[in-house]
Amino acid sequence: MALLSVKDLSVCFHTRLGLARAVDRISFDLETGRTLGIVGESGSGKTVTAHSLLGLLPSPPARIENGSALFDGIDLLRAPEDVLRAVRGNRISMIFQDPLSSLNPYLTIGTQLIEPLRVHGGLSRKAATERAMAGLDEVGISHPAERLHSYPHEFSGGMRQRVMIAMALSTAPDILIADEPTTALDVTIQAQILDLIRHLQGRHGIATIFISHNLGVIAGIADEVMVMRRGVCVERGSAEDVFYRPAHVYTRQLLASIPTRGKPTPPPAESPDAAPLLKIDGIRVSYAQRKAPFGRRPTARIRAVDDVSLELHRGEILGLVGESGSGKSTMARTLLRLVEPDSGSLTMEGVPLGSLRGSALRAIRPRLQMIFQDPYSSLDPRMTVHECLREALLQRAPASREQVLRESTQLMLDVGLEPAQIGKYPHEFSGGQRQRIAIARALAMRPELIVADEPVSSLDVTVQALILDLLLELNRRRGVTLIIISHDLSVIRYVSDRTAVMYRGRIVELGATEDLFREPKHGYTRALLSAIPIPDPRVERSRRRTFYAEGEQEAGKMAPSTQSPLF
Repeated sequence: MALLSVKDLSVCFHTRLGLARAVDRISFDLETGRTLGIVGESGSGKTVTAHSLLGLLPSPPARIENGSALFDGIDLLRAPEDVLRAVRGNRISMIFQDPLSSLNPYLTIGTQLIEPLRVHGGLSRKAATERAMAGLDEVGISHPAERLHSYPHEFSGGMRQRVMIAMALSTAPDILIADEPTTALDVTIQAQILDLIRHLQGRHGIATIFISHNLGVIAGIADEVMVMRRGVCVERGSAEDVFYRPAHVYTRQLLASIPTRGKPTPPPAESPDAAPLLKIDGIRVSYAQRKAPFGRRPTARIRAVDDVSLELHRGEILGLVGESGSGKSTMARTLLRLVEPDSGSLTMEGVPLGSLRGSALRAIRPRLQMIFQDPYSSLDPRMTVHECLREALLQRAPASREQVLRESTQLMLDVGLEPAQIGKYPHEFSGGQRQRIAIARALAMRPELIVADEPVSSLDVTVQALILDLLLELNRRRGVTLIIISHDLSVIRYVSDRTAVMYRGRIVELGATEDLFREPKHGYTRALLSAIPIPDPRVERSRRRTFYAEGEQEAGKMAPSTQSPLF
């Protein structure tokens, strides 16, 4: 008998434009110790399906129109709130996609980890504290005893997600619902988290519903796969059937969108004597570390970028990879003078960027543009697309109203958006469309160099493929030089000519992308490559991942993947 049996689940949202059906007659069974992977694009109904099982849908406007979800004799769709409260967080736990909005900003991490252990597990404060520290240690957070006293804003996005995972697993639930739990994590941490979930499944027989847009992750963890589109299940079957013998055209489209090969176009021919567009020499950046947020003097400095040197030629695409905290984003902001370096030099075609001030710096800024990771927070919600593009165009040079409209329309066409949408606001677009708007705004300045910081990390695979092809086309047609920052090495392989690998503020390996993927020289690079999820169930399940321990690359050693029990 199935641990959880969902039959004909239908969920509707009542909107100003009428009734919107988010989930339409979804059915599935979940067995003890098995994993159901749910895949599909944004808006396909994956998260609504998961939230409906725990009574987490906003009502109104959401309403469960039909169906049942039987768990241990309880119909979760119709159970009273006190019954659901006893089930949530205890027998069924959930890892949410956005940890920042899921964690209470007013409470320490320790308080939020200890509370479910005491409420559901009946542990003493001392036992709950020890369990909380063990959980933080298992999900890769160092110095757990100290981190218990930290607040969510003091963690990076990836570290906050690890806290959520430790919290969900702490009560050893019967069912774990994981909604995009590894999207914000680096590939090595992602591999450790997936190994941890698999280990707990084997030890405690935990059943898992795993939602992800990363088909490589689904291939390695799911026993069965359900493909959703527009609220409907278009395909369901074993992982082998779905990946090797997809029956629906939409499933085949998802699989075809995964970047699994190198750059489709060859790198531009560059004269060996050509001067570099950008030269970086010995850049160092550090931040002051304080013990308390108010009034204390810095007790130490954390070096985010440590003696980085490289050259970037015109028309080249450089990939920059590394884990959270490796210094990638700090390096990118330093290149654009958004962060001031402690030492070192930045030179753009002979012009020392580091010494520019005032009007001289403003004059060169249009040549250097940045595409930020989250377009929703980097676009002004009170400005239409036309106003956003007009601001950039007028910043570059004075122009008439007709000329601004003409150039704005052309920019919309260049990034694959309908010119008729130019009067809309950012919230009226999807995530992929907002990222295209951010790209159009950067192009409005006619830059020579664009730095793209995780431009596709939050996008579905089909939208991701469109954005990557767009960046490649802009590079080919306009000759724009690009620095692409990503924790997804498959993305880096697809777009970049050369790749730089950063570890703890230093570039530990730099070379042609295909050479680096075929014959990585540094131990850390080999660890990153071994952790890339592959969309092949047989290959992904049989892989032996390795993790890098500093200092081992000289001897060619690799630390094997080990997993100690959390409970």
